[in-house]
Amino acid sequence: MSSVAEAFETEIAVSIPRPRILIIDDDEKFLEGARDYFSMCGYDVDTAFTPEEAKQILEDKGKDKYQVIITDDNFGKLSKTKGHQFVLENQALFGKAKTVIISGAEQPTLAVLKQLENAHTLFFEKNTTLQAKLVEITERESQKRTAVIESIVVNETARRIAEITGRPVGVTIRGAGAAAAPALAPESKRSLSESVGNRLKGTLIKWLRTRSEPDRPVLAFGKRTYSANDLIAEVSNETDVGLAHVQMLLGEFEHSLRIEEDDSQNDDAFAD
Repeated sequence: MSSVAEAFETEIAVSIPRPRILIIDDDEKFLEGARDYFSMCGYDVDTAFTPEEAKQILEDKGKDKYQVIITDDNFGKLSKTKGHQFVLENQALFGKAKTVIISGAEQPTLAVLKQLENAHTLFFEKNTTLQAKLVEITERESQKRTAVIESIVVNETARRIAEITGRPVGVTIRGAGAAAAPALAPESKRSLSESVGNRLKGTLIKWLRTRSEPDRPVLAFGKRTYSANDLIAEVSNETDVGLAHVQMLLGEFEHSLRIEEDDSQNDDAFAD
């Protein structure tokens, strides 16, 4: 049992699926670049070349499948349907997804922009600031979803269990998007060891997500070679392997400060 879990008689662990986004654009290189980038950031990414293809995907997978839907506005010869038309005419398919329209050509008219504003849809030009804006939006929507789930678990489930047992209840939110720190029921206080331990876990997970090929086994540990995504799961689930890698991260910090390392620490290291 982890040191975090030992602080509570009851601990609830909630695993949140990777957030999913849909990107619609007739530019294959743009789609490939966006898919690779957001996948590296911890998102599941679906793509479509036209509004018609995207509509079929949404109809097949159902509403609330995506947290963010990003669509180009102009599809050239591939489709006569504009991105803003697709968004305004298919609101029922989007569920709670945040919709974003991007364009490298002419902007919609002021009247259309007003309609998009009323539909809570953002419009951005394809320029050097686009990537940063899309990252900000996807991160914000992912965090909102995690916060809603955490609030339900902490304020309803954990609170009820605490009332029944008379003991504080720990809640750990495990997700594949932005690293989520464990939360406590309102009656509890987070200890220093828990807070620091979770920050170490989060830092290691963020580093693992920067790997260029997250599914390729390249990180050797013991008798096995892990992919970055394998190790993210080990760290998130606080397995022996995950704990060992968090300890190695701490060891790197101690080494950088020229602090003598304890002989009992694991000497294995990451290896490409």
